[in-house]
Amino acid sequence: MLPGMPRRTRRTTLTLDADALELAERVAKARGISLSALASRAIRNEALRLGAPPRPRGSEQEALYDEAELVAMEQEEGGRAGRAA
Repeated sequence: MLPGMPRRTRRTTLTLDADALELAERVAKARGISLSALASRAIRNEALRLGAPPRPRGSEQEALYDEAELVAMEQEEGGRAGRAA
């Protein structure tokens, strides 16, 4: 979550691959964030990467959040591509 952005949550149940869950739990713990926060960010980033358009969900501030997440994801992927080359 970006500083100053609104937080909207909704409780749901997911079934995950055991290895993926273990990996996610380790990463969340190492980063000092909740598993839910990690999952939310991963889902948002993957949806944007796969082409989901950033769009407002009722407020300009939320649209800005989507745009900022897309930019951050693109920068992270660009940095990874540069290190891999």
